[in-house]
Amino acid sequence: MIDFGGFDCICVKLCSLFLQRFSVEVWILWKKGQYEASAALGLSKSQTFFRIILPQVIKRVIPSTANEVITLVKRYFWHTH
Repeated sequence: MIDFGGFDCICVKLCSLFLQRFSVEVWILWKKGQYEASAALGLSKSQTFFRIILPQVIKRVIPSTANEVITLVKRYFWHTH
């Protein structure tokens, strides 16, 4: 059995939270119109993802994840001290 400390649990929760929000945002932002527009510009699917979709996802995921980090750190230090 693995014994996770409080900080380890915070790290695991943050990673899972970030991946969940990231995947949801990619699903929301991957619209047909964006793909058609990037195809008209001559971009491949990977170029579309890294140059168009990914920057939008990061812009939408970072603020909510940062708020969650602050909340988890506050809870962790509130309960340990």
